[in-house]
Amino acid sequence: MATSFSTQFVCVSPPLPSSSSTPPRRSWPDRLIGLAPGLLALLAPSVGRELAALAPSVDAADAYLLASPAALLYVRMPLAVLGAVWLVLAPGDALARAFGLGRSRIARLPFALLFSIMSLAPALWTLQFALDVQPDAGRFVALALLLALACEAHARGGDVDEPGSLGDMGQALAAALTFAVALTPKFFFECFNGDGAHAFEASRLLLHRPLPFWPDGAGDVMGFPGLNSALFTYPNAWFLWLFGPCESAVRLPFLLELLVLHGCLVTCCEQGAPRKLPTHARALIGLGVISFGLIMAYSATYDPYCADIALPATQDTLTMIVFFGTTLSYLRGSALCTFLFAAATLLASPNGLLLLALWWLGMALSFERARWARWIRLGLCVAGAVALYVATPALLAALGAPVPGSEHSGARLLDKFRHLQLWDPQRFVFLILPAGIYPMLGYFAWRRVDAATRAWIVVTAGVFGMFYVLAASSLHYFVPVMLIPLIVFWRGRLFDARAHSPELPRGALAGCALGALASIAAATPASLAISTSARQVGASIRVIGIDGYARCEPSAFLASDLLARLYAPGWNPKVPEEAYAGSSLAWNFYAQSAQRGEAPSTYELRGTGQPASDQPFAQNAVASLFVRDEAQHARFATQRPLGSLGRALYMVPRAVLFGRREALERPGAFNLGSRTSRP
Repeated sequence: MATSFSTQFVCVSPPLPSSSSTPPRRSWPDRLIGLAPGLLALLAPSVGRELAALAPSVDAADAYLLASPAALLYVRMPLAVLGAVWLVLAPGDALARAFGLGRSRIARLPFALLFSIMSLAPALWTLQFALDVQPDAGRFVALALLLALACEAHARGGDVDEPGSLGDMGQALAAALTFAVALTPKFFFECFNGDGAHAFEASRLLLHRPLPFWPDGAGDVMGFPGLNSALFTYPNAWFLWLFGPCESAVRLPFLLELLVLHGCLVTCCEQGAPRKLPTHARALIGLGVISFGLIMAYSATYDPYCADIALPATQDTLTMIVFFGTTLSYLRGSALCTFLFAAATLLASPNGLLLLALWWLGMALSFERARWARWIRLGLCVAGAVALYVATPALLAALGAPVPGSEHSGARLLDKFRHLQLWDPQRFVFLILPAGIYPMLGYFAWRRVDAATRAWIVVTAGVFGMFYVLAASSLHYFVPVMLIPLIVFWRGRLFDARAHSPELPRGALAGCALGALASIAAATPASLAISTSARQVGASIRVIGIDGYARCEPSAFLASDLLARLYAPGWNPKVPEEAYAGSSLAWNFYAQSAQRGEAPSTYELRGTGQPASDQPFAQNAVASLFVRDEAQHARFATQRPLGSLGRALYMVPRAVLFGRREALERPGAFNLGSRTSRP
């Protein structure tokens, strides 16, 4: 069994140059030095705490002009983020090196992240629930480093990375940290929107429970995550252990994922190629990743005021990482890795099965007849992952564990295809612009490229065609087609029989750079403001006699459902021009953490049994909601707060986002069923 296991991984390794016999080995001092940056993660608790305390005092209109405290913003914060990213990748990177999954840190990144999830999650479970030891930041750092050391020992010294590997990793890390510093207000000071608050609460469950699924009685929050959207909560939980229960803890994993995403794109381009990408190609791919990061940070949202990096950015980016890992494992011939990544893809997003099916179809249509056995094995790996996925809910129910949420159930996903449309020019922007415009030229070289590149073309066409026709749609549905063009273009350059070198002529390189910079400019926000209205509303809510929020008790969240009745729902046509909308989960988070003292409150959320002298505004089985200041309530209900949305180019009309009647009945749209649309 051990021999078979090792063989599955060894076959993944790229062949060594013929001039090298036995690769040099890393000594124990080298390995310990390689783990040392992870100790910087010990700065994370104080950094998270101090930045969270600073957030209420930040000017929402000019948040990006904040220049102090400089040591915290520009020294301690980047070092803490660097340490956290290095720490959580360390166990997986050691395992990836042990099984020969690449002689470059960049090439190992997708494997390192998946293996860290597979090793850290059970290690934390054992510490919390088997040994009954509650981790804190220090214990988490110690656990991750000990796990990395154990994996390093299994590596028996490990092969020394190829020349330039550490430099490539350093450049990618520097880009991610620069992104964090440039977007500090977005990561640390902006309030949660509904998606971000839901990601926070779902991830926080893992600090108290073995699985990120809600027990009965938690109310509306139980719908998410489902089994097909649970994977992203695990990296989030790691950062919650390190940075504490604050907004940034579920946004900073995006930096980790952008780093790994860059490694995935480079490795997908180079896998099996006769040569490596030139430096300028890696730089242009990096600019494409920055453009994608800005789009997700500012434009991918259902909220009328801001996008939240915590969701969907983290979930969609992780989905692409594990999907790219599936394709890399297939191309390298590892059935075991293909199965593991395919299973992770199904757990990452409702779109996971679509992506896997399109890759399988793409390889069939790319005329790779010489490798039909590998193609059949891919189908078997995906089928096995699907079978395991289908059986899991029944297994959880049999064990008495909470069942996954149903927000992204199959029936709800199919319901989206009841209303279709034929023409929406904006959606072509989502395909052409994000990667830098120039990558679309790669789609005209079908005959000159290899089978894998043709398969990527099929995946792009399938994803874009699938979501283009939906009458009700969202920007984040198009994430795959924002990234895959980079692979098609640069892999095509490596495999194009007519291109003697992947190097671009100087004029073409300048054009590509201009396209990439134009994409970045189009993705930047329209103003320097951030959204803080949820904090203001939450601070006006006094919670009385409702315990259990800190422990994620279901009753605390069922009580908070009452807050949703205060204002108009987000899909209401009056929002945001005439009415204010928001999230009960976000307001509850700020109500629980607000420091009001004896200041008067606008609202009171009282537990059942708490004395009250008047009729409640709303009530349910566990709580009652009272409005104590009608005038302030009216001002809140009609406010038009500042926001941080991206430019109109990427903003999907709210009627289309929510499937309102005017979107479903516009010219060119047609109905396949009788679903009742929103008014």
